[in-house]
Amino acid sequence: MKKRKTLILLFILALILFFSLGFYSAKKDFKGKYLLENLSIFFKKYSYELSNKFSNTKEKSTSPLSEIFITLGGNINYNSKSPLDEGFLYGINGLNEISQILSNDTISLSSMIFYGEDNKYQNTSVLFKYLKDQSIDLLNFLNTDNKEFINIKETLESNGTNYLLSNYNWGIQSNGSKLKFITFDFLNYTYEFIDKLSKDINESKKNNDAIIVIFNAKNFSEDADIEKILKYSIDIGSDVVILNNYKNNSIEKYKNRFIIKSNNTIFSNIKNSYMNINENYLYQLSFVFSGKNLVSIGIKAYPYRLNENKGVFYPSLLLGDEMKKALDKLSTDNFKVSDKFNFIQLRHRKKNN
Repeated sequence: MKKRKTLILLFILALILFFSLGFYSAKKDFKGKYLLENLSIFFKKYSYELSNKFSNTKEKSTSPLSEIFITLGGNINYNSKSPLDEGFLYGINGLNEISQILSNDTISLSSMIFYGEDNKYQNTSVLFKYLKDQSIDLLNFLNTDNKEFINIKETLESNGTNYLLSNYNWGIQSNGSKLKFITFDFLNYTYEFIDKLSKDINESKKNNDAIIVIFNAKNFSEDADIEKILKYSIDIGSDVVILNNYKNNSIEKYKNRFIIKSNNTIFSNIKNSYMNINENYLYQLSFVFSGKNLVSIGIKAYPYRLNENKGVFYPSLLLGDEMKKALDKLSTDNFKVSDKFNFIQLRHRKKNN
């Protein structure tokens, strides 16, 4: 009887030590960001590693956790024919409302859309500096070819703004983990396109721990099987697939990865038919790594509407019942979306050699 009591006491002490170490590790690794959410991920990751220890897999991960946060900030519509006048300054106050969200991540991505042909790139230095000040530090150019881009490349680089083009991808490294963005400006289910898609994703997976593939849907074949292409991208190694500038917003969990369709405008000084005034979303992604292994992906959303003042449209976050109703529209039977991170736990994928 005495021996049994001793074993029970030792078991309780072991549990206390386990939770204490877990709390300390989570706090240390995440530097206090989203502490309670990430503490739960620590325990999920520990149980995952424990199950691997007794499985037949050879790959074991005992490295500390690290995390990369990505904010998908929506489209920026810009027409150089409209000068950056007093109306532009009202937009600054609007983006200030979400600047705290943007500043709490590793990288904030927005897609830049230019309208108008004459003097297309005037005043971009002012615009790029403003966006950088608001913590938008990666721009995905939707309707700009490589030759045109030469006109603004120097301005971007001098301002310290990173960029994506269809033939120019970009990656980030944080705490030893590497994540890469790959963009495509068209969708076409032809042999040539699928071959390029496969080669780009396979090549990127060799040197990166996570892959985000972005399809800019401004140009795509009318007979393209979009759903098939998006899912195929996950099948061959993508961790998140984004269909940008699409007609609606949705989040789908597919094979424990995410497919995001996004049609959001975060800032504009021109109104266009694609703009949704009342219902837009900031999406945030969390990529959790154990060493070089991606062990979990989380997502949350912040609904907002666009306010207009003197020809400038800027975001205002939805609150209360309005926020709940907007978030409910994104939730599906197999995955709930909220303003808190919801995570999916992953099994390791073998890298291509």
